[in-house]
Amino acid sequence: MKLFGNDIPYQEGVLDILKGNSDINIVILSELLIGDYEIRDFLNIINKINPYLEIIFFMEKENSN
Repeated sequence: MKLFGNDIPYQEGVLDILKGNSDINIVILSELLIGDYEIRDFLNIINKINPYLEIIFFMEKENSN
């Protein structure tokens, strides 16, 4: 297994790596990833780049007061 960019803070950085490396099969992302896209749109773009990619997505825990 190869690890590409273990701490990429921007959506565009993730997209650049995915476009340049078709052998990636799992991506782990955080909701805190900085970028211009809404989460759903960003995930759709990733899916268009590689529809076979497994995406693990972490979301912030909401405070339930």
